[in-house]
Amino acid sequence: MRSFVKHILNILLLVSMAACLEYENFDGVMWQSTLPTLSTHVPSNITATSAVSGGTILSDGGSPVIERGICWDYNRNPTINTVYKTEEGGGTGEFTSTMTGLPPHTKVYVRAYATNANGTGYGNEQVFNTEEEEFGTLTDIDNNTYRTMEVGAQTWMVENLKTTRFSNGDEISYLADNTDWTSYALAGWPASCSVNNSSSLDYEYGRLYNWYAVNDGRKLCPNGWKVPTHEDWAALADLLGGESVAGGKLKETGTAHWIAPNVGATDDIRFSALPAGFRNQEEGVFHNLGYRAYFWSSNGWDDEWARMRYIDHDSTWFRGNFVGKKGGGYSVRCIKDESTSIQISTVAAYSITYISAKSGGRITSDGGSAVTARGVCWNSYGYPTTGDNKTEDGTGTGEYTSNLTGLQPNTTYYIRAYATNAYGTVYGDELSFTTPAPQYGSISDIDGNSYKTVIIGDRTWMVENLRTTRFVTGEAIPEISDQAEWSTYDSQALPAACNVENNAGYVSVYGKLYNWHAVDDDRKLCPEGWEIPSHDDWVSLMDYLGGEALAGGRLKEAGTSHWAEPNTGATNDSYFSALPAGYRMSDGNFSSLGFGAYFWTSDEYESPTARLVYMDKDNASFFHKYVVGKGYGFSVRCIKDDDEGEDLDTQDEHDW
Repeated sequence: MRSFVKHILNILLLVSMAACLEYENFDGVMWQSTLPTLSTHVPSNITATSAVSGGTILSDGGSPVIERGICWDYNRNPTINTVYKTEEGGGTGEFTSTMTGLPPHTKVYVRAYATNANGTGYGNEQVFNTEEEEFGTLTDIDNNTYRTMEVGAQTWMVENLKTTRFSNGDEISYLADNTDWTSYALAGWPASCSVNNSSSLDYEYGRLYNWYAVNDGRKLCPNGWKVPTHEDWAALADLLGGESVAGGKLKETGTAHWIAPNVGATDDIRFSALPAGFRNQEEGVFHNLGYRAYFWSSNGWDDEWARMRYIDHDSTWFRGNFVGKKGGGYSVRCIKDESTSIQISTVAAYSITYISAKSGGRITSDGGSAVTARGVCWNSYGYPTTGDNKTEDGTGTGEYTSNLTGLQPNTTYYIRAYATNAYGTVYGDELSFTTPAPQYGSISDIDGNSYKTVIIGDRTWMVENLRTTRFVTGEAIPEISDQAEWSTYDSQALPAACNVENNAGYVSVYGKLYNWHAVDDDRKLCPEGWEIPSHDDWVSLMDYLGGEALAGGRLKEAGTSHWAEPNTGATNDSYFSALPAGYRMSDGNFSSLGFGAYFWTSDEYESPTARLVYMDKDNASFFHKYVVGKGYGFSVRCIKDDDEGEDLDTQDEHDW
């Protein structure tokens, strides 16, 4: 017995050693081959059906990473064995992945993964909620309202048509009698009916129409919409991964309408295909309610045959087929008709900086209805809509220019021009561009201190606080550390400077503090060609960065290396890097180091006060409506003089 136990222990030891293999490198140092270690990116760009995540692979575990990506599920701890994952190749470092086909208003769990020869390692689990669905709406001539959804470059009704009239107002013959149905088909006359001749089913399943209703010149679909062509259906199938899987992604989930097993139904794009079945031509009999969804195409194959599409309850295929024109009744989904809608093209981005760009559109036709809104919309993940970032650039046709602001450096953006009339919103072609990383310039003061500079909008700013000890003329600025003496300099309207908290060690980080008498001195505080920004200069900067509620966060240095928590809204995507040097009161006391960044403007208000601007740790806001006594000590940022300004545009002209 003792020998047997010993044998078992030896086996366990060998298994343990196999799970943690050691190898010797050329230097004789032992290293261990394990699973990769990595972290998962916080999900971003979250919509109703998509989101962006990714990961950072910190170590390959001693064996090359051969596959990496993210996996997600609707339960905790997703793995690569779940249905949902991306594949982003091999290697270490950072990668980004996009999740698509997510259900709206749903909690999703996601983890980054990386696989090497020893197996698969996972990053930390992140969780997020998808947004509510954002459906459009469409109304037919009967005032039936349908939900619509933009799918790639197409816009579809996501309910079956149930109109009783053509778009010109003429009635579509309603035929319940089987013999009449057959007679109309043979005669080539348009007709419709309710599924199983039950009008109570119209709300759920819509109506069934014969080919001659679909192909009637009076138009079955609402104005600006059409019965989809075979090519329209094919483009939708391709977008969803091909015919073999598109059916599952189009079907309504569950078995409320579909007969079990409703194989592979995920309804990824909320198309919600329903199994209304069909009505045949020979006897006018109804078939396959609950088993199949059939949809007309508008294409005739020849004089006798037309195209259609169908989806089965026991398959994920989205199949195309031919049927006799003098045949059955099928469901209809309408697609927005771009050929009769607004004609618009997107202008390629130009004048691209790290936080802004210009684009625009060209509208050559209003589609028969006046254009009431136009502009450019953008996002960082594709097919932007007016629900994303957008400009508003007036009305009417013709050419227009759009200014895209609030962009992130080193980021790829997707843009589309848009225009809206009474029939809805139409988009131009999708284009993309990538913002560059910021390019810093430099400027030196009379003391030889060098400062980084950056272009924000159409002005160039110092992105460090001024720390000069002399005016441009070479004369020294009095350095006042004594509290009483600081107050005396104010009462005598004399210029003064000091170190933050009287600590010389802070100068390299926070610069110096100056009273307004130094700011306003004719001997000039800023280097040649530069000036103290006016209140209007600061407000223009604020407006460029999105307005009062956002600009402070975009100007503040991110994190809490210098700022006290929580440093709300700090992104520093302007690269201005505002630091919380606090201030010195006119009585010589210091305050708010770590809590606020205070900057002088060049504007006097009413003697003895002047204007300032500031940001604080608790807000993303930019505060600019305040005045204080001239004896306060604040930080100074210099701005390049307008006469010395740089043109931000990388090109002055562009082609439409």
